[in-house]
Amino acid sequence: MKIIVATDSPKLNIYFAIHFVQEGIEPFKANSLDEIINLAERKSIDTLLIDMDSKIYNNFVTLKELKENIKDFNIIVMTSKTGMDFFRKIHEAKIFGLISKIDDMETQLKNITVLTDDLKKRKNEKRKHIRVQPSPLKHNLFKLMIKGIEKEYTGQIKDISRGGVAITFSNPPAESILFKGKEVKMSVELGSIIFQSKGIIVLRLGMEATILFHELSDGNKRKIFEYILTRIDE
Repeated sequence: MKIIVATDSPKLNIYFAIHFVQEGIEPFKANSLDEIINLAERKSIDTLLIDMDSKIYNNFVTLKELKENIKDFNIIVMTSKTGMDFFRKIHEAKIFGLISKIDDMETQLKNITVLTDDLKKRKNEKRKHIRVQPSPLKHNLFKLMIKGIEKEYTGQIKDISRGGVAITFSNPPAESILFKGKEVKMSVELGSIIFQSKGIIVLRLGMEATILFHELSDGNKRKIFEYILTRIDE
């Protein structure tokens, strides 16, 4: 699933985008009505989270133009506005969902997740991890350590998600010592992103292996989410 995030706050755009990456939703940030329409058409995106309190999108003309330009567009509106007249206009605009900014941020995120989970069910989509390939122009190094063996095994990352990494070894260990179900320690270096984690081998085939992250700290999880977001934006 893909979604466009449109507020006039770069910090909020990134905050919500990271939340969507955590939920297995591919986020795209927009800064104007034209960018929303362009992204929706170019990337085949049918869902939008928009802040109607922002200076850019603070009227119902925006919603009308979006509905006229994009067929079957699911719009989730964020606002602090209240009142019967406002809710009547929102109903007439036929938006998919309304998020009250009067609620605290944790409640807002929970309510957004309820709406996006509903959309996934309607589309018969299962939750999945977003996988991205590292930039070929930036540093990419993977180091793996096996308990009881002093030798360090290195390679490059083929792709990474919040759940794990797929790697290609430069000096592959024998399959007798590295096999499916084996627990390992690893170090990941992707550009300026550097972290360590434990992992479980879930697939081993010659020079290649897929490793599931195990006991990954919250700080390292955020590093991965931010890295995935930068790759989506490129």
